[in-house]
Amino acid sequence: MNGRIVPAGVNFAGVISALHGACFEQCWSEKSVRDILAMPGATGLIIRSDKDTPVGFMLFRQAADEAEIISIGVVPSSRRTGYAGHLLNAAIQHALYGNAARMFLEVAEDNSAAIPFYEKAGFTISGRRPAYYHRTTGKTDALIYVLEIIDK
Repeated sequence: MNGRIVPAGVNFAGVISALHGACFEQCWSEKSVRDILAMPGATGLIIRSDKDTPVGFMLFRQAADEAEIISIGVVPSSRRTGYAGHLLNAAIQHALYGNAARMFLEVAEDNSAAIPFYEKAGFTISGRRPAYYHRTTGKTDALIYVLEIIDK
């Protein structure tokens, strides 16, 4: 797996929306993705397979010295190939370039694939949002993770 990461502005909102729908139970609309990408400090990335097919995405933003991962996903057929790690590393590098001291994210407490991925990358739990995610099977808490990327 090599993959190629490309910047994804508002003109890629449809592609990111389709990827989001392939990755998650509740798909974000193209308009929702466009609105996120239009926010100050927001950045989108798409990772393409060796065959140049979009297989994953990341949306994140930065304000002052804090960065936040809004969403990251890799299509099921391309998971456990390193694509998500490449996206995460690209976002961390972007945040470092922007002088962010820390990066936050929220993950469903029952996401048994994502939690070890984030913890292996150095993220630690900093809080919880009860009943944050609404699913067809009910509600689940969000765990708030933080990564200190610049030592003060």
